[in-house]
Amino acid sequence: WDAVPKPAKYQHSPFSEFFNVEITALPSYEEKEDQFIEQVTLLRQHFFNLIAPGGLAGSRRTVVPGSGFPLSTQRIWKVIKDNKDLDL
Repeated sequence: WDAVPKPAKYQHSPFSEFFNVEITALPSYEEKEDQFIEQVTLLRQHFFNLIAPGGLAGSRRTVVPGSGFPLSTQRIWKVIKDNKDLDL
C-alpha cells in the first residue's frame, strides 16, 4: 500500500480508509457438505445485509442508489482516465 502512488493529501491514509477487506474460509464441499451449505447460507445473509451497519458496505461514507449507478461509474471512469497513475 505504501508503494502505491497517491495524491499528496492521501499519502499517509491507511488502506482501511478506502477498502473493507474480509476473508472467509469455507469447509470443503466434498468432505463436509452440510457444514459447507450452512456456512454459505450465513455468507449469503451477510451479502444480503450489505448496506446494514457492520455489513460490507455499511460503513462507507456514501452509498450509491441503483438509479445513480450509471452516473457514478462514469465519474469513476473519468477519474481513472484522467489520472495517469490509475490508467493502466
